[in-house]
Amino acid sequence: MTEKSDLEIIESVVKGKVNDYALLVKRYRDKIFRYVCGYCGSKEDAMEISQDILVAAYSSLSKFRGEAKFSTWLFSIMINHCRNHVRKKGRIKKVSISDLYDDSGADYEIPDSRGSLEEDLVTSETYKAAVAELSNLPDDYREAVILCDVEEMSYEDISEALSISMSNVKIRIHRGREMLRKRLGERGYV
Repeated sequence: MTEKSDLEIIESVVKGKVNDYALLVKRYRDKIFRYVCGYCGSKEDAMEISQDILVAAYSSLSKFRGEAKFSTWLFSIMINHCRNHVRKKGRIKKVSISDLYDDSGADYEIPDSRGSLEEDLVTSETYKAAVAELSNLPDDYREAVILCDVEEMSYEDISEALSISMSNVKIRIHRGREMLRKRLGERGYV
């Protein structure tokens, strides 16, 4: 049995099979949660915002015109919710990456095949430093870098999700990566 496409699920939900929306939730919830955690810096806020995003998407599903991919449309909703949350809360609260994830099976470490404990600890520290510095980037750069390098979205999809030109996407990603590289270099990680 082949997996239903996003469009097939949307058509089914719009026609009244509302329980099929759970398929979309299952497909996108982890990506949404990771992005929101990185953007807002609080696990509790991320859980609430992620739920709000999925509810808002469900409420607007009949308005989805299919001009862009569903994931791009959903990520536009996600980005707007994150921006609104940050505006309401003021500056972003900084927390340790270890505070964002618990031991419930959410494992977001970078795989390392080097093997030695010392090297694993260095890689773990580098990862933590990279996540910390990523959260310190200006919003525009952080959004673009997360969507490209973490969520692996194409430049075209990022352009649509952020409602900016393709050249702006490239500039934001380039500048964000350069800032990140410089900051990690200053901390001795690059």
